[in-house]
Amino acid sequence: MQGAEFEQVYDFGNLYAGFLKARRGKRHKPSVAKFEANLLEALCLLSEMLKTKTYRPSDYFVFKVYEPKERIVMTNAFKDKVVQHSLCDNILEPAFSKAFIRDNYASQSGRGTHDGLYRLEEFMRSYYFTRKANAERERILKAAHQRALQQQETMLREAQEQAARTLKRADEQIELEKKQARNELKNEVSDMAVQIAGAVLARDVKPAEHEALIDSFIDGLGDSHD
Repeated sequence: MQGAEFEQVYDFGNLYAGFLKARRGKRHKPSVAKFEANLLEALCLLSEMLKTKTYRPSDYFVFKVYEPKERIVMTNAFKDKVVQHSLCDNILEPAFSKAFIRDNYASQSGRGTHDGLYRLEEFMRSYYFTRKANAERERILKAAHQRALQQQETMLREAQEQAARTLKRADEQIELEKKQARNELKNEVSDMAVQIAGAVLARDVKPAEHEALIDSFIDGLGDSHD
């Protein structure tokens, strides 16, 4: 403990505040009444003893109580209670409370039972609504995932159907063009046969001339397609 900090312990104002706390609920006791009757001298003496480091705590007073069961109780002198309050309130509590979490409510100013109950209610509400929000979020994500899968399957099926229709139309067009080509070929062959038959009937055609005639008609047919 630094010198400046220890000065707060024997400060007269802090000792008086410690006396008020130690007296609370005990004014009917003789030791408290005796101390209060000589309050100014008692506090000045305590301050001087602490300042000169000659203060020594008194021995504990030991006694038994029997309600609700038998047990030994140890209590210190009233002057020592005053010093304890001054020490704890001005030195120990500020030093230790810095390391405490927000939800430590043990004998701390402004953090009593009601504060603990309010914080518990806040946590319970937050936990409930957080769980509810998380559940709703999971439900939405799951529904969106299912819709995405359904849309993906629908798009794939429609693409496959469109491709099948395109292939079918292409096959039909090819078959139509083949049919048209066969019909045109049949017509040209028929025309060629008629022309050959007419030439044969018009004059006596020898076998060699017959072959040459057919070749010329075929060549003419090729020229007409070109």
